[in-house]
Amino acid sequence: MDIRQDTATTNADTDKGAADHNLRSILDGVYAGILLLDDQGAIIEVNQKLLDALTLTRQQVLGESFVEELSDADPVQENLPQFLNRALSGEPQMFEWRSRRPGDGSRCDFEVVLRRIQFNGQPVLLATLRNISERKNIQERELYTQHIESMATVVGGIAHEFSNILNNVLGFATLIKKYIHDHAKALKYSQAIEQSVLRGDEVTQRLLAFARPDSRSPEPIPLGALLDELVLELRSVCPDTILVAQRYDGALPDILGVKKELQQAVLNLCFNARDAILQKPQTAGHGTITLHAVRTKVTEALAAALLLPVGEECVTVSVSDDGVGIREEIADRIFDPFFTTKEPGRGTGLGLSIVYTIVRGHHGAINVESSYGEGSTFRVALPIHDPLRSTPARRGESQARNPELILLVDDELPMLEFGRDILVDHGYRVITASDAAEALEIYRRQAGEIALVILDLIMPRMDGGQIYIEMKRINKSVKAMFCSGYTSDEVISSLLQEEHLRAVRKPFRISEFLTSVRETLDTPRS
Repeated sequence: MDIRQDTATTNADTDKGAADHNLRSILDGVYAGILLLDDQGAIIEVNQKLLDALTLTRQQVLGESFVEELSDADPVQENLPQFLNRALSGEPQMFEWRSRRPGDGSRCDFEVVLRRIQFNGQPVLLATLRNISERKNIQERELYTQHIESMATVVGGIAHEFSNILNNVLGFATLIKKYIHDHAKALKYSQAIEQSVLRGDEVTQRLLAFARPDSRSPEPIPLGALLDELVLELRSVCPDTILVAQRYDGALPDILGVKKELQQAVLNLCFNARDAILQKPQTAGHGTITLHAVRTKVTEALAAALLLPVGEECVTVSVSDDGVGIREEIADRIFDPFFTTKEPGRGTGLGLSIVYTIVRGHHGAINVESSYGEGSTFRVALPIHDPLRSTPARRGESQARNPELILLVDDELPMLEFGRDILVDHGYRVITASDAAEALEIYRRQAGEIALVILDLIMPRMDGGQIYIEMKRINKSVKAMFCSGYTSDEVISSLLQEEHLRAVRKPFRISEFLTSVRETLDTPRS
């Protein structure tokens, strides 16, 4: 045995052990969480700060995949592998990351800076993690508070709109009775009532969009329709001295996101624009807010935030005003939580911080250009969502005869009469029931003859969903569809999804109703 070689090996092992101990001591002394990842994303080192935050041990973490094992199963985090690949190529990355504590399943949010370094002669990734869980919780609470405050403001404007709609319906209905024998006038007034009802439906849906608690499930959102809704809301809360203008350059695409969050982000920018105009003494509250949307190309500055290559298409939404503007010395702080220039009691300082959080949560980017005394423009860039679409053929009205027997259930007698007349007029045979007991009794007697049950979802004592479940006990192959003005209850939504059932929203066009009836009848039940 070569004693010198054995001694050198022992010394090298001792030196390595000491170096590892020193490295851990240094990392444990850092205030932020630290991870070292190999080129496959496996964890090769972690500091105590991060272990404490996640309530994990070193043995539970070392060797595990940062992406697959440590990250929360959230759709927003699907792009983590792209962040790692870009960082390995030498491009530092910054993003938000979420994990869950194994004990109680509670959420833990971090802001991560990821960069490539050399470690023991090998390229590895150094992740610095700043715990932002408390900030996220505060922002979410403030977002909810702002949502309630916004809804209260919007309700006043909507009540005014509904008064006009109801006045139109009442007035034209009175005129129809007067001119019942004048076909031209009766047709004209009935068409006016139809338009007023459709307008009322739009107003109702806008109110529900603010009131209903959406789950955070990203979905394709038509950007043009979203902005049109927001312009109507903004006009209802702005004084007459402020003009709200909109300009779209070409057809706008869909974006993938959470509608309520995007509404709140753009409204926050618009409310800031309104306040900036009202704070400008030279114009006495007169000014213009402009919403501008356009397809554009991803630049190098946007590529990392949008997770898209340079030159790819994205969409930019701008909110501009000619208000008081932003002073240069505070421009870098406007997205900071709790920073506000408003008087005490007039603002929390979280409005723009929430906008920033929502935009980043949608893989977007936001910037601002402002000239003090002249106005500001906030620009939000978002990725485009372009799913494959198929449009089913429209059916229903062209059917001359439809001999099937339909059971129509609704607690509103005018709705029963209306629905029965539509169906009978198109050749169906119809039985009606005005409550659950009557509907179930009829179905027990004639389940073999009834081809379709049409149920109102919201009814006293037993709702449409419960009636359907009882009917399914009688006949597991029962065919049913629903009509309702509101289908966002979680239990009802789950039932519709699990049972693959159709729901027609009231008020509906006759063609839409008949198409759903025909397609439901023609679709086999498993």
